[in-house]
Amino acid sequence: MNQEVHPTTAFVVIAIAACLLSFIFWARGEALNVGGPDQLQYDEQGNVFIHVADTLFKFSSDFTLLGKYELSQIGVYDLVGDFAFFSNGDILIRRGKYKPGFVESIRRYLRAPETKEPVATIEGEGLFRCNLESKQCSPFASNNLDFDSAFHLSIDLATDTVYLSDTDRHKLRKFDKEGNQLAVQHSGYKFPNQNMLFDGTLLIADTNHHAVQMADISDERFGEIIKTFAVGHRSLGVKNWTYAFARVGDTWWVNNMDNTMSYGAVAIYDEQWNFIEAVNLPGDADPIDFAVLKDRVLITDLGNMRIYQLDYQGNLLDTPLPGELSVKLDVLLESQQSYRKLTIFAIALFIAFLVAGFTVAIVQSRR
Repeated sequence: MNQEVHPTTAFVVIAIAACLLSFIFWARGEALNVGGPDQLQYDEQGNVFIHVADTLFKFSSDFTLLGKYELSQIGVYDLVGDFAFFSNGDILIRRGKYKPGFVESIRRYLRAPETKEPVATIEGEGLFRCNLESKQCSPFASNNLDFDSAFHLSIDLATDTVYLSDTDRHKLRKFDKEGNQLAVQHSGYKFPNQNMLFDGTLLIADTNHHAVQMADISDERFGEIIKTFAVGHRSLGVKNWTYAFARVGDTWWVNNMDNTMSYGAVAIYDEQWNFIEAVNLPGDADPIDFAVLKDRVLITDLGNMRIYQLDYQGNLLDTPLPGELSVKLDVLLESQQSYRKLTIFAIALFIAFLVAGFTVAIVQSRR
């Protein structure tokens, strides 16, 4: 015998299901927002800065902790893109918060290019030049430059010229130290990421072309490709989306991510960019960036809250991380795992709710 579903019952069922789904998405989002170790950069003295969630850790070239800086004190609440240092020690970084909307999230998921101009819409946000000691900041450019999506930086310490990979717009940009744009390259690149000055040229991780490009740095021919080094290899499988690279001794190390831009493989190449071997990282490794110290290489792992230490031959070192850095990673990992457990619990509860609902419906239909 057919029975009509009571409106109140239907409303309650739909409301509970919607609440459970919302909780699942919230918990997953919070797990991602915990942050972790990602970008690495050097200052003018060769010290290494490691970005971990809301903090910059400063280390000497022999991996001695020299200091740490809470980014909120200079107005950075969600690090977007990259940071770099000028010759006087000032940091170039994006200030402000970042919470992408629904349309922005869809654009990123579809890997569609960004079309809006890089101009700040909120006062106090955008690219700023800051002193980490005095906490004083000033806009990098008079026209309020703001790259609120992926970008990467390098700075020529001899001239303070800034090179910026505008990833989502598929462009390379060159600025003077006051933020005046000297040149821009509109073609030849698809999702350019890390860039590095090397032997009078600019090397760029050209992600969707699966290559490292060597480009001209002169204003007149800026960004014109001189050579292309393909850095995929059959042994890496689908892990050929070039993201970051480093010069280690007389070799090149490259982080080739998979097509989800995560869980990549670190491969070693000779000076002519011929493949030598892949670094033997843990099977669940999610490498992001490199830093080359006096006697070791650091590789950040955002997904697992780890920082690997390796010798110049690519062998993992069984050396503990400095205390404060290790404690920070442990706290973040615990927080991340708590949100992941909440996500699993909510998913299980949602499935149990669906099963219970179907069971009741079947029993009622038989009656």
